[in-house]
Amino acid sequence: MLKFEKVSVSYGRAPVLFDIDLEVAQGEVVAILGSNGAGKSTTLRVASGAVSSRAGQVWFDGAEITNMPSHQIVARGMAHCPEGRRLFSGLTVEQNLHLGVRSKSARKVAPATLDDVYTVFPILKERRNQLAGSMSGGEQQMCAIGRALMAKPRLLLLDEPSLGLAPIIIQEVFEVIRQIRQTGVTVLIVEQNVSQTLDVVDRAYVIERGRVVLEGTAIEMKNDKNVQRAYLGA
Repeated sequence: MLKFEKVSVSYGRAPVLFDIDLEVAQGEVVAILGSNGAGKSTTLRVASGAVSSRAGQVWFDGAEITNMPSHQIVARGMAHCPEGRRLFSGLTVEQNLHLGVRSKSARKVAPATLDDVYTVFPILKERRNQLAGSMSGGEQQMCAIGRALMAKPRLLLLDEPSLGLAPIIIQEVFEVIRQIRQTGVTVLIVEQNVSQTLDVVDRAYVIERGRVVLEGTAIEMKNDKNVQRAYLGA
């Protein structure tokens, strides 16, 4: 569904990604792991069109989308839930959710999609008329994911969904990822909570200093001594 071929990115004169090769098959949940500043979030931004690549190609559903504008990529069936939630705090929960409806096809089914989001996140239905900025961090994260789901994506990009959340809320977030997978949505997730991430994904890539240094199944990653030492506290 998503494929990177030798993708390189620079911010100004500073190179950030080097020859990234990455694939996500339909129906998979795939993780990008790595330390802060490794280039994980940039990889997602390239996929969604928020950042341009200086070399290489990006493919989505067999069509090249390299440096395509974000709104066109969304219309093709990809949604990006960014790090930090980025809700409009002065709008209600439901108003924030409706902002995720960007394409004509998503607008046609928006009422049914909203019902689906409220089924996954019943707390959002309770809070639908509440200002988003007044909710807890966990509730705001659920709203951000729900907003992305309102776009009716076939591929969902999640950037650090557990960042800054309490452990019990983190468990809820990862359970939501399992539920999203069951609906048939493909997921590419950037996450530093490696242990719990490897419990919900099929495969993972490790990016360090802008390069893919390791890839494999979740089981292979859990058993890899370098991963254990660097990310699992072993």
